[in-house]
Amino acid sequence: MSIKKVTLASLILLSLTACGSGGSGGNSNNATKPNAKPQTTQQQTDKAAAEKAAKEKAEAERLAAEKAAKEKAEAERLAAEKAAKEKAEAERLAAEKVAKEKAEAERLAAEKAAIEKAAKEEAERLAAEKAAKEKAEAERLAIVKAKGIDDENYGIRFNDFNEKTEGKIKVRTQSYLYNQPYSVVTAQEVKRTGWENGKYIDISDKTITVKGLKTEKLPPEGKATYEGKAFNYNGDYDGAIGGHLTYDVDFTNRTGSGKIEGGYARSITLAKGNLEKNSISSTASLYYGTHHHGDGSYKVEFFGPNAEEISGYIKMETDINGNPDSFGFSGIRGEVQK
Repeated sequence: MSIKKVTLASLILLSLTACGSGGSGGNSNNATKPNAKPQTTQQQTDKAAAEKAAKEKAEAERLAAEKAAKEKAEAERLAAEKAAKEKAEAERLAAEKVAKEKAEAERLAAEKAAIEKAAKEEAERLAAEKAAKEKAEAERLAIVKAKGIDDENYGIRFNDFNEKTEGKIKVRTQSYLYNQPYSVVTAQEVKRTGWENGKYIDISDKTITVKGLKTEKLPPEGKATYEGKAFNYNGDYDGAIGGHLTYDVDFTNRTGSGKIEGGYARSITLAKGNLEKNSISSTASLYYGTHHHGDGSYKVEFFGPNAEEISGYIKMETDINGNPDSFGFSGIRGEVQK
């Protein structure tokens, strides 16, 4: 019950009391005594009402304070929750940004490193390629210098022909050569014919020239066969003059021997010789069939970094006509058999 309702009840009670007093018509002393107890009751009622009102007020204030405290606590909780979420989101975004920036920095660094690595590798490749080319060119020039010619047309071919007159003497020069990658052999004849000091002369000067890049270190062991051709200043006429060369080398025992087989059953035997430093020298014998026609000597040298080639000459004391003769020859090595 509210204070307003308590007060209204008290007024009604007081009015009823007043009416009772007026209707009795007695003296005031008689009237006062009967109402002494109601006044006490009224006071108690007012006190109870006041206490109740106070309690209700206190309860209302407590509830209001509790509600306000709850609302404040909830507001603070929500504010704290919002702040925590915003902080967490800000930290997440900041961490995400840092991670992205780190990843991008690492990507750019890796990309830069890859580009630099590729550039370095390309520079190294170009440097190696340049060095290889320079080395190859230096080796080629060394071979050219050693051979005296810069020519990659390999095999036997005509080299030179020249005729001139010196007084009454006719001088004819003719040569063929056998060119290989590391060596070249030239067979030349200078023939002088005519009258000199009242006498007719017919002189033939035949020379064999061997040039090339000599082998500095021969295989320490094994056996190998070299095959090639022999020829003179007229070439080889498909073997009619020179012939097919086969030469066997025993690097282990340091010896070599071979044979030249030409046309018309002609052959030249190259006797076994000892390998000394970079060459082998021994005797040569000319045969037609089984008929021995003359003797001479030969010398073979090794050319190329790994003894890839042999080149040399043969000097015969007499040919089939009884005249001195000479041949050049060259061959390429097969596989070294251990």
